[in-house]
Amino acid sequence: MKNSFISNIKKFFSSISVRKKIFLAFYIQIIIPLLIMQYMYYQRSAEIIKQKSIDYSQDLLKIVEYRIESLVDNISMQSQIMLSDKRIYDALKRSNSTDYLTSVEDIKTVNNVKNMLRDTTLSIDGVQSICLVSNERKFYSYNMNSGRINIEQAIPYDKVLKKARKAIGKPTWYVDEEKGKVKNIFLVRTINDPSTFEEVGIMAFAIDKNAIASTYKDFCTDSMKNVLIVSEDQKVISSSDYNITSDLSINKIANDKGYYIDKDLDMLISYVSVNNTNWKALSYIPLKELYKEINDLKKWHSILFMITIIVSTIFSLLISLDILNPINEITCAMKEFEDGLDYKEIRTNRSDELGYMSMTFNNMAKRINHLVKCIYEEQITRKEAEIKALQAQINPHFLYNTLETINWIAQLNGVSEISDTVLALSSLIEANMGRDNKLISLEDELKYIEDYIFIIKKRYDERLEVVKDVDETILNIKIPRLLIQPLVENAVSHGLEKSREKVVVNLIAHRAQDDIVIEVMDNGIGIKEEELDILNLQFKKNSGDYIQKRNRRSIGLQNVNRRIKLFYGDNYGLNIESKYMKYTKMYFMIPYSQDTGEGDNHV
Repeated sequence: MKNSFISNIKKFFSSISVRKKIFLAFYIQIIIPLLIMQYMYYQRSAEIIKQKSIDYSQDLLKIVEYRIESLVDNISMQSQIMLSDKRIYDALKRSNSTDYLTSVEDIKTVNNVKNMLRDTTLSIDGVQSICLVSNERKFYSYNMNSGRINIEQAIPYDKVLKKARKAIGKPTWYVDEEKGKVKNIFLVRTINDPSTFEEVGIMAFAIDKNAIASTYKDFCTDSMKNVLIVSEDQKVISSSDYNITSDLSINKIANDKGYYIDKDLDMLISYVSVNNTNWKALSYIPLKELYKEINDLKKWHSILFMITIIVSTIFSLLISLDILNPINEITCAMKEFEDGLDYKEIRTNRSDELGYMSMTFNNMAKRINHLVKCIYEEQITRKEAEIKALQAQINPHFLYNTLETINWIAQLNGVSEISDTVLALSSLIEANMGRDNKLISLEDELKYIEDYIFIIKKRYDERLEVVKDVDETILNIKIPRLLIQPLVENAVSHGLEKSREKVVVNLIAHRAQDDIVIEVMDNGIGIKEEELDILNLQFKKNSGDYIQKRNRRSIGLQNVNRRIKLFYGDNYGLNIESKYMKYTKMYFMIPYSQDTGEGDNHV
């Protein structure tokens, strides 16, 4: 299954165009990473802003906590100081007697206690009223804001007493609520007789809620404008916005400090605990406001992302066109070249890899055209040569059979000289007919030359001398048939016909490193310098135009030159050296190999 999937993927990629691959690579390598980076950046930014908001709210709530603790500790400390005042105990004991307020001393004690309560109330910030209540529910109180609250009427005595007794003499807080809202806040504690430790009454402080609100009002900025204080029973003591307090899920608060997200209200709520009260200070920030900046940033990022995609797509299109247009030109040129071998040069000013490919294609197409033309011309030349050879074989066959008949008659009549001459001529004709392999050994080639010299000497006798200097180690080397004989024939013909002197032909064959050098030199009249240059140039070009015009007998030299190049390559060929009226030397080189061309069919 996995191999099939991979195979389908490879098949898909191999079937789509290069342009689509470039765009696909662009979107995979640029667009997708940009999307991932934007998403990660947004998430990370949102997390950072959220954490900073939490840290900021926690820091502010910590200040609120310190302020409330300071207010609470101050009131608690004042309540402790009041317990050391003997006047409180005297007043509470007297209030428990049956003849309370009947004596001047009782009235004096009551006045002293009220004065003390008044002084204490005025000296403590955040306290509205203070009262002392005896076991007989006799009240001693002072109300700083009389007319707004009367502590004797406002205090729920039974509930407060129960709460104070539960604290076992320590100060404790009681929150009085009405219709779901906190009405009054009291700090209460029991009063025990110092000598007997028996409970003689309770002490209660009515707390000013404005004093609690003042602990956070100066922090209610745009970034933290919603603060509230809740009791241990999760009742709202004070809040900057009472309209939302009833909707908050305060029951989720479990630890001393922390935060949570209220999904119903879509708010981030942070809180801390206030020591010695079990109260909680909370702040809440709507997530919409919290993420306002990151949402704006997201919007601008999206706009920037779209601009980036558009610009990148345009650049990708331009780059792809810059790459694909030369490739398409090369492809079209290759198709045209493949269909009709009609070469069309690609013109480009590029110096990159595509420019190199175009230049290489141009060079390759030129070479292929040249090779095709050369091979085509060579095939035509070979066909013509084969036709001429077939036509020419008729006469040599007839002549060869006739010579065999003459040889038979000469032998019957005992004329050995005629028989030997005829045999030599028959051997040469047989070599021209080419019954055997196209390649023969150097030794066999020398035999044909000897037959030719034997025939020529019958005519010129002592005027011709052939001197051979052949390295015996190369006699088995294979060479094309009748490759040297035309050179000897040319030397003899030009030497004997144009000079009355004795003609000496030197035939030299030896090895020179990896090549074999064959030279044919005569002491004839030579060749003029301008004609010599033209001949060597024609041999180098492998063209016989000048040779054919100059002398039909020299056609054999061009034949030798062409066959050397066909067999061994253009680096080899016939060369001529000559000094007019002194000598002429024809020579060529062929590569040395013990099994050169055995059975070869080059020509």
